[in-house]
Amino acid sequence: MLCQDPNATVRTAIAQRLSVIAQSLNNSSDCVSLLLPCLIELCKDDDSGVREAILNTIAVCLPYFTKESRKTVVLPLLRKCTEQALILRDTSLAVVSKQLAPWLYALKEILSPQETRWFLDTYCRIVNLSAPDSDKSLQILALTCRRQCAYNFPCFAMIYSGDLFIDRLLPILEKFCNENDEEIRCTIAAGFHEILLLRPEEPLLLQIFTELIKTGVVEVIQNLVKDLHKAIPILYQMVKKEQEKRAPVCVSLFGGLL
Repeated sequence: MLCQDPNATVRTAIAQRLSVIAQSLNNSSDCVSLLLPCLIELCKDDDSGVREAILNTIAVCLPYFTKESRKTVVLPLLRKCTEQALILRDTSLAVVSKQLAPWLYALKEILSPQETRWFLDTYCRIVNLSAPDSDKSLQILALTCRRQCAYNFPCFAMIYSGDLFIDRLLPILEKFCNENDEEIRCTIAAGFHEILLLRPEEPLLLQIFTELIKTGVVEVIQNLVKDLHKAIPILYQMVKKEQEKRAPVCVSLFGGLL
């Protein structure tokens, strides 16, 4: 099998093309019998480049596997790879950070409550990954992971509601909005209309929205207002409900966008 080739470049190439093969087969039984063993083998590869390639490919392959194989084989494999990346803190963790939301979305219908909670816990662990000042490479990795997590925030906002959204995700959103890294703030601003559309009844989003505007950073504001017309009715209702404490400030800021 090419996935066992002694040359890591060959194994990486196979990992990158596995999704194309799955699409060509277009048969869940064939994908399970022919591709699943290869996927398992590549996920266990000693070469980090091979592991990164297959982790980037899995989300595209998932729809082509049977429900049972996704539940009993692929999901445990993803969890193991994720935990390994968190322990090793190598470049595969950046790939996990990027793919965690696509995996969650593709698997959401087969997840148990405990498995669903694991995805949220893992997301929070990655966001809060600490790096000492003396370890510059880990600092860069942690920043890269946070950037990916910021991009994936709307997906998690879609899956997790109620207390989980308020207690676990809102603090992360506030953290992203106060990040020193402008790319993270711009990413959140660009997707803020999606968050509003997903959670229109969450009044704390209005406060976060105003804080983003008050930064005064041109790039952040440009990203914020680019698609804001899609969520203006929601913002209007939020402002309308804030009759006393925050309404004057919010109305002023909101009016300036119209």
